[in-house]
Amino acid sequence: MNAKKWIFRLWAIFLAICSFGVLIAQDCDDVTMLELSIGGEFVENGAVIDVAGQNIPYISVAVTLDDITLNQECDEDFVYLGFLWGDNTTLSCKVTLPSPLPLVSHHLVDVTCIGNGTLEDVSTSLEVTLVNLPAVVIQSGECMGNSIRLSVPEIVDAQGWSFSWTREAFNEVVNDENFIVVDLPDEGEVDNWVVCVSYEGELIGCSMVLALDGSEIRPSISLTPSNPEDWMVCQNGDLEFTISSSGEQSFEWVRRSAPSTVLFTTPTVSLPAGNYTVRTTGAGCPASEDFDVSVIPGPGLPSLTGGSATEVCPGLTGMVEVNAVGGLTYRWETTNGELLDTGTSFSSGPDTFRVVAMNAEGCTSSLMVEIAQSSAHNPSIIPSSQPPYCEGEVITLMAENLGDATATWSTNVTGAAIDIDVGGEYSVTYSGGTMCDNSSSTNIPAFGEPPSLPAQSDQSILAGELATIQVLLGAAASVTVLLDSIETMNATLSGLSVSEQGVISFVAGGTAGARATGAIRFTLIPESAEGCVGPSQTLLVRVVPDVEAPFIPEIISPNGDGSNDEWSVVFPEDGADYDVVVYSRGGAVVFEGSGSQMPWDAGPCPNGVYYYRITQRGPEGGQWQGALTIIGRQGR
Repeated sequence: MNAKKWIFRLWAIFLAICSFGVLIAQDCDDVTMLELSIGGEFVENGAVIDVAGQNIPYISVAVTLDDITLNQECDEDFVYLGFLWGDNTTLSCKVTLPSPLPLVSHHLVDVTCIGNGTLEDVSTSLEVTLVNLPAVVIQSGECMGNSIRLSVPEIVDAQGWSFSWTREAFNEVVNDENFIVVDLPDEGEVDNWVVCVSYEGELIGCSMVLALDGSEIRPSISLTPSNPEDWMVCQNGDLEFTISSSGEQSFEWVRRSAPSTVLFTTPTVSLPAGNYTVRTTGAGCPASEDFDVSVIPGPGLPSLTGGSATEVCPGLTGMVEVNAVGGLTYRWETTNGELLDTGTSFSSGPDTFRVVAMNAEGCTSSLMVEIAQSSAHNPSIIPSSQPPYCEGEVITLMAENLGDATATWSTNVTGAAIDIDVGGEYSVTYSGGTMCDNSSSTNIPAFGEPPSLPAQSDQSILAGELATIQVLLGAAASVTVLLDSIETMNATLSGLSVSEQGVISFVAGGTAGARATGAIRFTLIPESAEGCVGPSQTLLVRVVPDVEAPFIPEIISPNGDGSNDEWSVVFPEDGADYDVVVYSRGGAVVFEGSGSQMPWDAGPCPNGVYYYRITQRGPEGGQWQGALTIIGRQGR
């Protein structure tokens, strides 16, 4: 059938059934080829294929029709219907194989083309046999002296099966069992064995070659110790062994007293003294060897001489010495094994270390040594008073906890106490007695300088009024004010207070019926910020009576205009007389007279500032002073 015959056909139906399949076509003459492939490789009809050790998931069947190509797959449960236009059409079908494959499996593929109309059916078939023979193996534990058992372990039920064992270059050996016991080849020789399998008299196939290497199948053991001369080890030491054997082997090191407990599985091990067995297993027969590790007599435990130090004072060293034994050497180590020194003696401060004795064979024994720290005196310095300290003051430093020790001070004074009058660092050392020397120190702050007050001026206050007096502090931080004396019997003082800034406040009065006059004396005591007290001063405060004051003009203008042409002081009408004095700025007296001589016309004095002092005569008189200004005088 040519391509034109198909050009007007829209659809055709193909049916393929794998293993027992049917193909529907318009014309069975179009079936031109039926192919069978395994794993993508074409096989002939009736072929017997050895697939041992291969992964063969399916058998593929392909049917080709002229002019039409179908590339579809089907399995045992699915049929694909349809076709595509083209030059050729191929319908492929996969038959899934069981996993794992049996030893022998037969596969038959039938394909039938059902004719259309008058066309006859066309049938064809393909057949293939798959053989999955197992490899010949040496079964574990089958070594028997100089012989070994070979077997095909997958074929357990031998009914219907026969086996033919062959050693290459030798005669055939017949055995109807799935195993054979053969002699071991000598070391360096190789025997190649093949087994062929038949079922009910029909040859199924032969196994791959199994090579028996005499060097591998007969393992040999060679032990090499790190001390090959005497196989001995120091007490608590290890002897290293390295094993060599033929072929690829695994190793087990055990004690003969506990053969089921494996100590090591490596070819190189370190073992203490004892009785051992090393076992090897591999591709061939197992092997084992017994061996012993003996103990080398070691040196005895070192001992110290009676004169060795057991404790020392801080900062000092003591010597320890071993009772030396001939043939032994000694070294001194830290507890971490770091070398400190060699020899039979060693000096150290308080510490823990060890002495190691070693014999000629290199075996050692050690003794831990401790030099303890002796108890020391516990010096303490106690001052007789607490800071602040001031110049001129003397304090005492006392040695506490002295016990049976002798105290030596940094001032080269020996004794339980010293007196000092300057600051600085002082130390004391306790020595002698039943304990170690020890020192202690203390720092005494600097002795402060007492402050001095500036000179204080005498003050005058008015009786009966609140007086406030500022004390000049200078370098002093504060001042203490003490009432020293009141110099008149009719003067009293009340409400005395002193502020932090040195302001004195009080009221001076008098007794009933008497006018307060006289003086009050205060004692001023300065103090620094550190608390040091300086020399005192006396402050004199005069108390003047509370009398009526005159009216005193502060300006005169002697220009003849009739206003303030004269300095007219208005005195109280108390019958008292007054003295009046006027001074120039340079201190010269320009007017002096009594109150009865007032007013004053300024005389020849030019314009300017002048000063006056008016004093009431009598023991209870007051005094007034101030500035007077002359202005308005022409030409002067």
